[in-house]
Amino acid sequence: MSRSALDSERAGYSQEASASDENLFDVCDLTRNRPDVSGTIGLLSFGPLTSSEFCRARNPNSELKLAGSYPLFWKLGVSATLQQLKGIPRTASYVATNAQLAPLLGRNLAGCPTATGACNQTVTISSVLPPYSVWEARSTQLDVRLSRTMNVGRMRLVPRLDVYNLFNSAAVLASNGTLGAAYLTPTDVLGGRVVKFGGQIDF
Repeated sequence: MSRSALDSERAGYSQEASASDENLFDVCDLTRNRPDVSGTIGLLSFGPLTSSEFCRARNPNSELKLAGSYPLFWKLGVSATLQQLKGIPRTASYVATNAQLAPLLGRNLAGCPTATGACNQTVTISSVLPPYSVWEARSTQLDVRLSRTMNVGRMRLVPRLDVYNLFNSAAVLASNGTLGAAYLTPTDVLGGRVVKFGGQIDF
């Protein structure tokens, strides 16, 4: 979680920032001219076993970020940051067994010890889903800070109460992309709500 915005706390200070852009990924020439080279650029894969059907993709991106603070009564102050980000793109790959492919090929996979007969080799077919075509839900995170300024002699005390991810969002940050029973099972989610007490002493 980003917490730096809550630390820029000045009376009446406010800030707003939003951004959107688009990335274009293209490996078509590489796929056609160098089929011996394999790798990944963004979500696009290329190599000997990769189809050129999804060799070009656009990745539109949009986000909204707001931050601000406001003085209240009794020397209290409140500040907050809001982030509204696009969800992660979904991916899909399929692990095909030799038993599934041998009837289509008329032979076993190259990794098998013999051209025919039993074999446990598998092949992973990537990019079953067009890259950047399906997305998880957008994630929204709100962080809030409540503070109070107190003067004790020559000292200035500023106790703070921070609440990160106020609405306890569990946005998906990563998921299983292999087709099967566990497909799209989240492997990483936004951290849960955190309450933190702190303070600052100036003298």
